[in-house]
Amino acid sequence: MAIEIFPSSPSSGDSIELVFSGAYCVDSTTRERLGTEFQFTINLSELCLAPPPIYSESWNVGRLTPGDYTASVNFSNGISESQAFTVSQGTLPFATAIPGLGVVGLALLALAVVLIANMQRTRLKTRR
Repeated sequence: MAIEIFPSSPSSGDSIELVFSGAYCVDSTTRERLGTEFQFTINLSELCLAPPPIYSESWNVGRLTPGDYTASVNFSNGISESQAFTVSQGTLPFATAIPGLGVVGLALLALAVVLIANMQRTRLKTRR
């Protein structure tokens, strides 16, 4: 069974897809996430053609936080396989910048400075 991770070097900004494929006669499947492990269970069919058909199933697990993960497949006959992968920190979807005040904010800031200056001047006059 091949376990593929798309993209091959995922980041936290990527939608991640796990693909399980191989030549098997599959009766049913289940999926389960247990913490950082994604478990895919395949119940094999008792009746099978020779050679068995190619089977493939995708699991879109979405975006993941940065860290180490494992994708595993467990067969009803006791065989299991796993593939470790690491999700790196993605880039921000926007450029970081210092926020601006805008025209209204700048006008309010100027008004506040003038009012504070007038209050200080008034206090100084009353002390004399």
